[in-house]
Amino acid sequence: MPAELFVQSSAAAGVLLGGSGLTIVAIETVRGRSLRSSHLATRWRTWSMLAVIWIAALTSSVARLAILSLLGAVMAFEYGRLAELDTLDRRIVALLPVGSLIGLVSGVPLEVLLLLVLLSVSMIPVAGQDVASGPNRIGKLLTAAVVVVLPPVCLWEIGDRSLPVLVAVLFGVALSDVAAFTVGSAVGRKPLARRLSPNKTWEGAAGNLLGAVAGVGIAVVATELDPSAVVILGPVLAFGAISGDLLESLLKRNAGVKDAGGLLPGFGGVLDRVDSLIAASPLTLMVLGLLGV
Repeated sequence: MPAELFVQSSAAAGVLLGGSGLTIVAIETVRGRSLRSSHLATRWRTWSMLAVIWIAALTSSVARLAILSLLGAVMAFEYGRLAELDTLDRRIVALLPVGSLIGLVSGVPLEVLLLLVLLSVSMIPVAGQDVASGPNRIGKLLTAAVVVVLPPVCLWEIGDRSLPVLVAVLFGVALSDVAAFTVGSAVGRKPLARRLSPNKTWEGAAGNLLGAVAGVGIAVVATELDPSAVVILGPVLAFGAISGDLLESLLKRNAGVKDAGGLLPGFGGVLDRVDSLIAASPLTLMVLGLLGV
């Protein structure tokens, strides 16, 4: 199954990237712009790189663990800068995603693991008797647990329960972001959350829903996933993508920065690209639990 899933998912990603690449070439040709200076082309190259990484995660559990660990580590680094954590707390946050994944793989139940993480980070300022800034540190560390722990551990758990659903999450979230950007840029007029992210619109949110449904539909075609997933997972991923995106926007607004980092050309930081997963991955896992998967 993993080999067949890998081939089919790779083919679907290749078709999407190929089609979008040709579209970008046509658009920039009409505009008379060079692809070297094209923002769309830069984004396409970054998307292609990310697609290769995510598809590689389907090859084996070892590859998935390595990629999710790396994802969590980079997210932790970027969050540490955004939240202006001190050196000790940055080190603690950096250990959270990798340590949580190791615990999960070792057999610690997800619910127990998350409770331990939340309790542990809450007690760190208490252990240091930090009266002056303890409550503020607790808030930042609990937020870190949400931002840098939930996505990797939930994605691991989803893949462990159903690889086709993991494919649906990856395609659904990716296309929801693309469709939200495309529709919002073309016809967006009504602000969705002006104080958090002035460029996000209700029209873009509608595009987000269409993209999520389309992404899950592609996963249904490429895998053995039940067609009902389009109706169930599509809206869940769309809502999760918007929620996670706005959460990261709040963090960036508070920090006074435009991007969480600069690792990904055309997008900013890794957090800027995977923020949708902050809410979409745990919501998907919740749906799987309700369905008994």
